[in-house]
Amino acid sequence: MYGAFLEQPLPRWGERDAARLNATAATRMGEADLSETIGEEAARVASALSEAQAWRATIILRHEAELRIQVLKDIVHGQLASGAAPVGAAVALDTRAQELALQISDAERQVADADAEVRGRLGMASTDPLPSVAYPQLNGIDVAVTPLGLRATAAQAAAAAEERGAEARGNPETSVGVGWERERAGMPDQDDRVRLSFTMSLPLYRAAYEASADAARARARAATHEVNGSRWMTRSQIERATRAQVQAERARKVAGALAERTRTEMDAITQQVGIPQQMASGSLVQVMDLFDRITAAQQQMIDAELTNALAMADLWRLAPPILPDVRSTSVAPPPALSASTIDRP
Repeated sequence: MYGAFLEQPLPRWGERDAARLNATAATRMGEADLSETIGEEAARVASALSEAQAWRATIILRHEAELRIQVLKDIVHGQLASGAAPVGAAVALDTRAQELALQISDAERQVADADAEVRGRLGMASTDPLPSVAYPQLNGIDVAVTPLGLRATAAQAAAAAEERGAEARGNPETSVGVGWERERAGMPDQDDRVRLSFTMSLPLYRAAYEASADAARARARAATHEVNGSRWMTRSQIERATRAQVQAERARKVAGALAERTRTEMDAITQQVGIPQQMASGSLVQVMDLFDRITAAQQQMIDAELTNALAMADLWRLAPPILPDVRSTSVAPPPALSASTIDRP
């Protein structure tokens, strides 16, 4: 007697649903990872470009301060020749000029470092022009589709798949089979038989799988809280960027008002002491103080605008730019900050 028998196990009830949920969760997690990577790189590039702009503005500000100090140095050195100015005034002005030169050198180094970071992240040659900085629109950020929200949603899907899989493992396992047998081969009365079978294994301890299902449900609740937390975090960052914009505008107004008051004070000093070449040492000190106040106010405005720019750049982590599908075109994807539909703040 000889024969063959084939048996095919069937999936438990709910196993295919769990497999589909697992595939959906993996897809969502991959999309969240990609979105997070794009947003992170876009934020770093925008931050580096913003810092470079701030340092360039600082260089211009320090050069203007150098010109003002040079005018005062010419006045003081002219007065030194006639003995009308103390030597200490010239030394103080020379020291101030050296400090400004050092600050300019440090700012130039910061600009070079920021430009190098941008070129490195975008894979650009040193001769390629840098892209202009851009930021996402505050009113265009959807709190439900941020990378953090996508990751939390994927965690929800994974927890649902795990729960479904745990429940499926507690269901009976079935299988079907078909067989063929031949008896008395080569004899006139040989007999062939076809056999069909259906087997089922009943889980005796179904409650043993409930612990895994309970754990999956707990992870699902945690993922739900994570989704809500991501939305609150998104709103918090948007509010932070809004406050930075308000502070930058306030700093601009303060700097403009201080510049106007300083011009008024400068006119008053000029009318009091006459032409600049006849200023006394006390008047020169007053002028230096006015120049310092102008520089400090303008630097405060630069710092406030940089804070605003960095807060806006961080929003790329919430609203990553959409890259083109490079599979359908031979054109290389543009830098993360070259989207033409994005407005500056």
